[in-house]
Amino acid sequence: MPPLYSEPHKKALARKLGLSSSDDIDELIESDFSRAFSSHYGSQIGAKLLVQYRMAPAIGTMVSQCFYQGELENGGRIIPDIYQDLPEGLSASVTWLDTSLLGKKAHHQNGSGSSIYNEAEADAIVELLQQIDEKSELVGSLFEQVKDGEAAIGVICMYAEQKRCLRQKVKKAGLSEALLALLKIDTVDSYQGKENRIIILSISRSDLKQSPGFLRQPNRINVGLSRAMDRLVIVGDKRVWQGKNIGLPFGQVIKYMENHSADSEYAFVNVTTTKLKKVS
Repeated sequence: MPPLYSEPHKKALARKLGLSSSDDIDELIESDFSRAFSSHYGSQIGAKLLVQYRMAPAIGTMVSQCFYQGELENGGRIIPDIYQDLPEGLSASVTWLDTSLLGKKAHHQNGSGSSIYNEAEADAIVELLQQIDEKSELVGSLFEQVKDGEAAIGVICMYAEQKRCLRQKVKKAGLSEALLALLKIDTVDSYQGKENRIIILSISRSDLKQSPGFLRQPNRINVGLSRAMDRLVIVGDKRVWQGKNIGLPFGQVIKYMENHSADSEYAFVNVTTTKLKKVS
């Protein structure tokens, strides 16, 4: 992933360098590795690893099509047979928990600095965790799949303020010690190179302007989605990533899932004020 620059920082850099727009600076602040790999020298000596062994096929194929032009192939990996009696939010390999039916309640709130948080998404995630907690056999099976001290369920937040919000809500949710021992909540930047059996990704961004912020860039989104081994749950407002933003990474993910909606591996579940409801 490239370094993360806030919009005010980017605007200041653009002014300093005499650029007309802060968007023009994106190419200049990309990661050094990316710049070196795409250089003339990199094209001569660089090599791509084109087989992945982490993600279940449905997750891996979606990531490949949305971020790697279909180049990334799935290697053989045995998925443990523990995903039988599941909450609705985990019934498919990839599930989008859509908060759009909540209307304005789905919008994010401003936190400290330039960070944001989203109460609706945090509540939906806590509800899903409570549903998982009720499945004692699943919780026990997840324990058997991880080494001591590792997490089986990772909640990845695209914004640091959302991590703070979620951790506070989880403390008050009355979850069992068994589930808490399996749970990790952190930001996407802390997750590069890591993996969990179940990943829940909180997008957070939602407003009337449908402003994507830094989520127009694919790198961090790719990292967030590709940390999942067996199950991937994306929580966010679909409205933001349709229409004018359909060409952005999350828009492409929605498009891919919709195009493969006949496949039971992909599902959309509506978030309401009272419960999660699968889209028929």
